[in-house]
Amino acid sequence: MYFWISVTEDLGYLKNHLVAMPGAPSVLFPKVDGKQLAMQVPGLEKVQSEEGLCVSLKTDGVEDVIATIDGNHLLVQAHAADGVTTYLAGMKTCSNKRGLKGMMIKDGSLIITLPTVRFRVTKMLSHFLLMRILRLFDLHEYYVFAETWFRYSFLQSKIIPLITCPNAVIRSFTNYKKKTAASVYVRLSRGDLEQLETTSESLCVSLKMLGFKLEDVKLFFENNTALVIEGKTDTEHYVAGVHIPEGYETKTGNIKTEMNQGVYMATLPRKQKETVGN
Repeated sequence: MYFWISVTEDLGYLKNHLVAMPGAPSVLFPKVDGKQLAMQVPGLEKVQSEEGLCVSLKTDGVEDVIATIDGNHLLVQAHAADGVTTYLAGMKTCSNKRGLKGMMIKDGSLIITLPTVRFRVTKMLSHFLLMRILRLFDLHEYYVFAETWFRYSFLQSKIIPLITCPNAVIRSFTNYKKKTAASVYVRLSRGDLEQLETTSESLCVSLKMLGFKLEDVKLFFENNTALVIEGKTDTEHYVAGVHIPEGYETKTGNIKTEMNQGVYMATLPRKQKETVGN
């Protein structure tokens, strides 16, 4: 199993993650059939109602739901109706011993109601609680966590070799990250996601890169077999690697690139066969 799909589908992993990285109100991990993993912070929507705190997980339909309160954490595991997607979602809550007040699936979304927890705040605790609240909404830890998969040293040592080794079983990967002052979203994918079109003269690699301009994108080769394409703006970062068969140009100066309606295209000419004189 590849490292970026190594998130286990159990609530123990989820709780450990929330404990180790407490800098967000909630987190969501959608995992698609071992081929795609995403992380979204915040991951759950919250609305206070007369019945309690309503927490919702927006999906296209879920079933086989497990939801529990463990200490001061709400932990949720759900399987999508498509049979290939698993959701892990969690958030910090005020510790309570009453558990969940209600749970329902409405219009494809999972809605969980938590009982209202009332407590008295003394002057001695006010400063401590204020510092805790401020930290809960500090996403710095998740910014750092998300950045891991985009560092060149990490790509070069952990990811790119997966498509360049002689016995490689995957042909491509894509890492995408978007962050704002209030949210972080990361999507990691592997295998058969590239668009390759070959002709008698060239090979064209096409990737959807909506929101990027041609000048935002650069490309380079690793080990003459992996074409790495990287796009970066102030809020978005995209890295893709594609295994290139033998026989195509690997000098970036000879590769034609263009951006057409959000689709980035790199055209690699076939290498000219050398003729040997008699």
